[in-house]
Amino acid sequence: MLEIDHVLIAVGNLDSAADRLRDTYGLESVEGGRHPGWGTANRIVPLGGEYLELIGVVDPDEASASPFGSWLMERVEDGDHLLRCCLRPSDLSATAERLGADPLPGSRVTDNGHSVHWRLVGLEAAMSDNLPFFIEWHPESPHPGHTRVEHPSGALGIAWVEIGGDRDRLRDWLGDDAAAIHLVGGQPGVRRVGIITPEGDIVLR
Repeated sequence: MLEIDHVLIAVGNLDSAADRLRDTYGLESVEGGRHPGWGTANRIVPLGGEYLELIGVVDPDEASASPFGSWLMERVEDGDHLLRCCLRPSDLSATAERLGADPLPGSRVTDNGHSVHWRLVGLEAAMSDNLPFFIEWHPESPHPGHTRVEHPSGALGIAWVEIGGDRDRLRDWLGDDAAAIHLVGGQPGVRRVGIITPEGDIVLR
C-alpha cells in the first residue's frame, strides 16, 4: 500500500515562499532544518499524516558539490514550482528490491538541534526522470506532518496529487495502487495538489 508522505516545492527563497503560501492559500509553515552535505534547507507545512516541503538552496558552494543541491539550483532558475511527490510504502525494503535500488539514508538537523533520519528509494530517478520517490522514516524520528501549527485556511491534509507522464510507466514504477495519486498523462511531473480544508479543496499548481 502506498500513501502520500509529502510534496516538494522548489523555492528560490524559503522565507518569501512561506509568506506567499500563508498569504495566498492560508497555509502556515514552520522551520525545518539543514540537509548536511546538500547545501539545502527546508520549511514544513504540516498537514497531519502528510506535509508540503518548501526546499531551497542556502549554501550555493556546498550545493554545487552535491548532485541534489546542484539539481535544485537548476530547478529554481525559472522560479518556484511544484517539484516532486514522495510516497510512503508499507515496506520500503520490498520497494527497493522491486526497483533494484539501494535505499539512500538521509537526515537533517532541526532548529532545536535534533536530528531527523529517513531512508529514500528512487531519488535519482525522481531527479532524472520526473518520477515519484519513496521514503521510510526512522522509528525514533517524528513525522514532520504532525508538527503543531494553525493554518488560517484550516487545512487538514493532502487530498490528492495529480502526476503527469506515461501512465503505464508510472503504474509499473509505483507498483501498488495509491488512490490519492491521479495519473493524468501529458507533461511529466507533479501538476496539481489538492489540500483538504473545511471549505473545500485548495488547489496548488
